[in-house]
Amino acid sequence: MTSQNEERLRITKWTWVLFATVLGAGTVWIGLQACWTWGWPTPRFPFAAALVFAAIALAGLLLVILLRGKVRAARSHGPGLLALGKSLVIAGGALAGGYLVLLGVNLRLTAAIPRETFTAALISLIAAIGCVVSGYLLQSACRIPPEEDAGEPDQKH
Repeated sequence: MTSQNEERLRITKWTWVLFATVLGAGTVWIGLQACWTWGWPTPRFPFAAALVFAAIALAGLLLVILLRGKVRAARSHGPGLLALGKSLVIAGGALAGGYLVLLGVNLRLTAAIPRETFTAALISLIAAIGCVVSGYLLQSACRIPPEEDAGEPDQKH
């Protein structure tokens, strides 16, 4: 039974992160092409969203520091922390791909995107990469150690 649980509770593979990044990049590319085709203005991304992404990445890193700094989570929290790490990795990869396309389009077409949007996209890209890193660190930090003395009865003198 334990080997089956260990098979299901693995760290996210890089291929899934790459898939999420390509999916995020493709979604933003299609959205930008639709805006340009129909003559709509390029959407502006609020600077507050960039700060929220950065706060999420920092919260993930803080959780990693707490888990590695001898603060032990209960055994029942291990799968939840692993799921949180996986969601940070996948969402961060998708956001990084989308913001990478947005920045690439801005570098190619000088006047396509306003400067505020470029700055917010750059900060969001850095925060998304931070989410991927903190998610991977969280996944590696939340491994549940084996139970100590599981087979031996308690001996009291």
